[in-house]
Amino acid sequence: FTNSIKFQYAFHHTLFTSLAYAHTTQGMGNPPVFEESTGISYLKFLNYFEEDRYNAHGAYIFNPISGLESTCQADVHYTKMYITEAQLNLKDVQAWGAYFSIINRFILNHSKTIKGEINFWYHTPQIDYMYKMKARENLSLGLQFSLLKKRLNLSLYANDILNTEPYKESLTSGSTTYSFIEYSDSRTFRLSLTYRFSSRNLKVKQRTTGDETERRRAE
Repeated sequence: FTNSIKFQYAFHHTLFTSLAYAHTTQGMGNPPVFEESTGISYLKFLNYFEEDRYNAHGAYIFNPISGLESTCQADVHYTKMYITEAQLNLKDVQAWGAYFSIINRFILNHSKTIKGEINFWYHTPQIDYMYKMKARENLSLGLQFSLLKKRLNLSLYANDILNTEPYKESLTSGSTTYSFIEYSDSRTFRLSLTYRFSSRNLKVKQRTTGDETERRRAE
């Protein structure tokens, strides 16, 4: 169960800030359980922790030069987690974490038929359900070409070019360290092609009904 409160502020649709606090009770996860009698260790879903989380967020949209729009975001959070399950050989943890991102969209020619984007985000090491998560980052690039009087659009997009987004986490229980990598293969390449057959300027022919004709005659 989580109770939270959040305050937000926006200025001229360019600056956005927020402060938030959340308290979680009976938090659920899959911590490692070690049975001393058998020497067997396994993961088990339990309601095993309480958590206090403080977060500050800021975003700023600006145009540093003509034809370029940039969006910068930053998050700073502080997390405290308390173990409530006696059978687990885990310690309470507390840690800071931060997230930074920048999105750049730009126009490459005067006719605005070639557009591009360069995006990057970085997440510092943090605590995730008692697990220590290593730093993650993502760099992506995109290009869009408008052809045939902007009826044909060709888009190219490459995500996670450096393959640095997968989760890498570890946790120590007693004298045993558990580590894992969640490799979801986020490095992808997408090519899309769209064509618009109809014209934007649709001609509408107004027809006069029989009832309207009779009404005009009566007038």
